[in-house]
Amino acid sequence: MEKTKHSPSKGRYDFLSQPGSRPATTYGCKKVPVGNSINLQYSPATTKKIFPSSSSQQSGTAPILFTMNVNESGHAPDIPTVPFNLPTIQTSTAGSSALLGCTTVTPMDSLVQETHQQRVLLQDAMISDKGTQIAYSRHLENYEKWWHLDQARCIEEAKAAMIGVDDAELSSLAPLPVHPICATKVAAFLEHETTRPKKSTAERSESKASCLGASSIKQIVSALEHYRWQWQHEPAYQNVAESQKPLRDDIRIKTYEKSMKASELQQIERMTQMKAEGMAHDSFQSSEELSKASMSFLINPKGPGSSRLSTALRNRCMLLLPTTLATRGDNTRSILLSNLSLRDIPLYDVSATAKVPALVVFSNQGKENSSGRIDEHAGFRHSMVENCAVGSLAFHLFGLIHLTGFKPSFAPDFNDTSQIGAREWYNIHLFHGKDDPYGPMTYQNHRKQVNTMKKDNDLKHKKVTHDGRVYAVMQAGLMGASVESRMALGLWMEAEGGSFKSCYDCGLPVDAMLGVAGFNAQRQSSYFLACNFLEPPKELLQQIFPWVEEEQAALQQRIDEYGLSRAKDNTLTSFLSLLLFLRRVLLQDSAVLYSKHPELSIFQVAPFNTTQFREFSATASSVMAQAETKVQLQLQNLPQDMADIMRASLMKSAMHKEEMRRSNELLHAKMYEQMEVIRDFTAATVLRGAYGKKRKVLEAMLSVSPSISSDAPNTRCRFNESCSSSNSDIEVQVHAALPAVPTPLPSDVSAPVSSPAQLLPSSDPSDLCTQTQDICQRVISATGNIYNGEIFPMSDADAANLKSAQHVAIQKLEDMFSFEKLAKHHFEWVDGDWLPIFDSFWTPPDKSVASVKDFWIENWIGKNG
Repeated sequence: MEKTKHSPSKGRYDFLSQPGSRPATTYGCKKVPVGNSINLQYSPATTKKIFPSSSSQQSGTAPILFTMNVNESGHAPDIPTVPFNLPTIQTSTAGSSALLGCTTVTPMDSLVQETHQQRVLLQDAMISDKGTQIAYSRHLENYEKWWHLDQARCIEEAKAAMIGVDDAELSSLAPLPVHPICATKVAAFLEHETTRPKKSTAERSESKASCLGASSIKQIVSALEHYRWQWQHEPAYQNVAESQKPLRDDIRIKTYEKSMKASELQQIERMTQMKAEGMAHDSFQSSEELSKASMSFLINPKGPGSSRLSTALRNRCMLLLPTTLATRGDNTRSILLSNLSLRDIPLYDVSATAKVPALVVFSNQGKENSSGRIDEHAGFRHSMVENCAVGSLAFHLFGLIHLTGFKPSFAPDFNDTSQIGAREWYNIHLFHGKDDPYGPMTYQNHRKQVNTMKKDNDLKHKKVTHDGRVYAVMQAGLMGASVESRMALGLWMEAEGGSFKSCYDCGLPVDAMLGVAGFNAQRQSSYFLACNFLEPPKELLQQIFPWVEEEQAALQQRIDEYGLSRAKDNTLTSFLSLLLFLRRVLLQDSAVLYSKHPELSIFQVAPFNTTQFREFSATASSVMAQAETKVQLQLQNLPQDMADIMRASLMKSAMHKEEMRRSNELLHAKMYEQMEVIRDFTAATVLRGAYGKKRKVLEAMLSVSPSISSDAPNTRCRFNESCSSSNSDIEVQVHAALPAVPTPLPSDVSAPVSSPAQLLPSSDPSDLCTQTQDICQRVISATGNIYNGEIFPMSDADAANLKSAQHVAIQKLEDMFSFEKLAKHHFEWVDGDWLPIFDSFWTPPDKSVASVKDFWIENWIGKNG
């Protein structure tokens, strides 16, 4: 018979045309001699049972199913063997276990079936919502569908080949059942899979120029082997010797897998297609690609209706968390709120006390953890706000709590019979389903969201829900992390490690954590976040997660009421502390993002749409950006070690200088309205020669402070600052009234950095006026000299005679000593005269021993004269 379109080999389904002859064992329909007829058995997928053929019942012969055993050489004999009574079979295309029961059931058989059924339920629970389980179910369904269609085709071909056979014999033809799974059936299925055109999931089409690869064939074998092993206890499997052997022990299965790896032609075709489409990598190839994907969720949020923004924040967090924690897709979806915590990680290379907060996520299940041990995934804040997983978690929780109104109930149900009560919030998923916070997001939804992101950003990498884990390991390696640290980051265990790695080596891989955060993994001193020095206003902090303090107080109240042993909740304490940390991270990252993308929709909701946040962002983010630029320029020509050491110092100094520059600009702008020094010179002219009541009237007219005195004979005055460390006097003109530029903070590592709100001057005009008056309050003598108020502290009393006496005494001193000498002393008014204040014995400038003559000259002429 000529080969049909779907037949993989010519003559594969040929039947002997002469009825009654010795049957030829072929793949497909099995011919069983029953009189002069051919009898085959078939189990339709719709009926879930194997029904005996009508001809076999009429002939009085029990229906028989034959299977082919594989000998030691790996070849199947032509003679069918091992007949047995056909059992009832229940199959499932969804991947659940098949229950195969015999017609005669003993109590022991029932017990065996019951225990195996419990075992299957446990296995299903362990691998539920895993990508592998979903793929295995798909391969089983494809196998069952193809088998039924192919067997039906075989029957039609057999009927067409059996010319001259009566209808009774033709009606006895029945296909082979799909179960039990054995190497012969799987080999036939692999022949079909390795030759059929490859289907494109995205375009829903077939590509004749490509076929399945070696990894796909390997997964098909693994899927069918999984179900064969899972159902091998069933009688239908136990009665077929071939179904009791692992598939990969068969030489045919080995050959198919090996041929797919060694096919040079297929490799060339695959490489040609990859070159045409672009060489596809497993994950993001640069931090810029990741930033583009991350910001796409904020720039163009997608989602249903009013939840569009919160959905985008969730998807962004699901993208970035694995890029820092190196978690698998199933581990990411299974994260609970109670798995989140905060921990301070010491950086001993920086100092003995240096610590950096890190996000720690606990996990006790996954593909790499089937024993239930407690694993820890940890990560630092990223150097780039756009790629920061910790910041994305803060945004996601903000969207979950503030935008959707979700707030878990942390109070235990003490009516529960357990000692500590029922704590339902422990089971709330971070990425939960649409309407069920206690159920995780499905794999299909996760995959759909990632594929949509890749399409929107024209990304061609191959991995989907696994891309973040691949990127984390790659990025850590690029930043200098060791292989052992990268393995520890992804929790890959080596078999030769024994119990050491799984039980005792519990430290976090700090170097790999630094690498994935964008810092030099080999130098802990390279970790520095400029935005971490920005202190958000307290009013803004209290608007983020506003109920945290209330929950902390409620927890303490429950402990006081029910006792520590019953009401304590260390997990809740840790989670609330994390929220306090994340509210600060959220405002810091938002300030940076707002300076770059003020049009983002997240900034249209409270508190990001308030004037207070805009002012904080305007000062904080611009100061940080300019400081970073200056530091980078200064570090370009320094060796790496010195650059790491100086980075923090220079960054703090640059931020302080930039803040002081802004402070000076505001101060000078206000000073044009507060020209206090002009008032001093005007007062010196107007009050010249005025004493007693006349002076009080003129002072009231000029609104001058009473401490400013009169009698300036000319408009040229000399100005002195007594508290200055400088020994030089300053000759003051009108423009000298402008205050000096504040002295910048020296570049010192230990120098504290104040917040912008503390460094910027007050915007209240009255405060600025007060500061200016303190600077400009002087005492004007009759000769026109202007002294600091601390040199001659004038009396506050209203008696005009007393002040006049003080002015006269100043004139007497000026007749005896020069202005320069008087400016170096402080005087006090005692018994109607100005007496110098004695602070310490005088020492010559050269620090030599002073003689009696030196003391006499010094005290007669003046201090340091």
